[in-house]
Amino acid sequence: MIDLIPIALVDDDEAYAKAQVAMAVTHGFEITWFKTWSQAKEPIREKRFKAVILDARGQVDEHSPTEDIDHLHEARKDLDQWKGANIHIPYVINTGFDEGATKNRRDERRYLKGNEKELYSELKGLVDRSNEQALRDRYADVFAVLQAPYLDAIADPLFMDALRFVDRGDRSGSDRLFMNPLRQVVEHFFYAVRRHGLLPDVLVKPRINQRLSALYLRGELVLHPSRTSATVALKCDRPLMPRIVADALDNILRVTSESSHADETAEDSNYTLDNREALQEHGVTPYLLSTIVFQLMDVLVWYKRFAAANPDPEVNKGWLHREDLGPDGEPLQAHDIKELNRVVVTKREDQSFAFAGNCFIGKELIMMHDVCDGDLVDIKAKPAPMKGPDKWTVISLMKHT
Repeated sequence: MIDLIPIALVDDDEAYAKAQVAMAVTHGFEITWFKTWSQAKEPIREKRFKAVILDARGQVDEHSPTEDIDHLHEARKDLDQWKGANIHIPYVINTGFDEGATKNRRDERRYLKGNEKELYSELKGLVDRSNEQALRDRYADVFAVLQAPYLDAIADPLFMDALRFVDRGDRSGSDRLFMNPLRQVVEHFFYAVRRHGLLPDVLVKPRINQRLSALYLRGELVLHPSRTSATVALKCDRPLMPRIVADALDNILRVTSESSHADETAEDSNYTLDNREALQEHGVTPYLLSTIVFQLMDVLVWYKRFAAANPDPEVNKGWLHREDLGPDGEPLQAHDIKELNRVVVTKREDQSFAFAGNCFIGKELIMMHDVCDGDLVDIKAKPAPMKGPDKWTVISLMKHT
């Protein structure tokens, strides 16, 4: 069953009002009728309704005349005054008179009675826009992060859709439909953190590993791409996320992974599968999505504050401690690594890998740096775990432009 949108109708014509109570239901609204503005104003000010339909020539109170234009002037005055208290109630004027005294201002809509279909269609748009603006005002600190120079603007509508769903208390059971969009918001968060110098490129490019990125921000040692086949160890030399914020991020990833794709490694696939099973065992309640939305708010606000306190990405990159690992998982010694400058890349179009001299460049580095045949690169390489002398694998590179 679809919840009806509660609206107020203020009109001194009882017969017309009763007809509208029945008609409005077919358009998704539940009307509460008030004969006078005096009766309606307090419930409207208390935000019991999502919108108001005002008769232009109505009745101010039970002692005032009917069909009085002062009814509209009084209502407009109160509605304008309430905006100062952050009470924004959208309204439309519905009148049987077509004269200058009832004509709309630039910020309002007016309809002649008999055009109720268009009126209710307009009301739906007004309610949606009003609800969204109210949420933006209420959570202004959060939405300040969902725009440049922080996150990509595409994250804003993804987050807003989930927030609106939670805010209206929807119990339709569609909560899981918002899990993957929220996961995408988290991806944009990681991209932003990386641009700010707070995440190593290898965790984000060519494909983001959200689990390891969260682990790194927590301050833990990260073995990439996995513990069982690590080629590099990563750790930040200073604390980043407070533990309570890191716990919130972990929980967001656990819950949203139910409908997300696995990341790069078998370990990540197992992590996703375990979380899916845990979520199915828990069952989806109307409150789980709400928890995730508000925890994500906390993560976003943390990032904005931390970025403001540490504004220089190049300085932030200096906090990264990186250690390249050999085939046995042990740190490579200086004599195990060779450096070559301005080496020409050889790459066939039908292959995902390349070579720089006798050094093999893997697919991941090719994608990360957009390496093409003929490029000049500076490289670091380690001995390759394959038979034959003088075989090397590139572990990092810088492309000359």
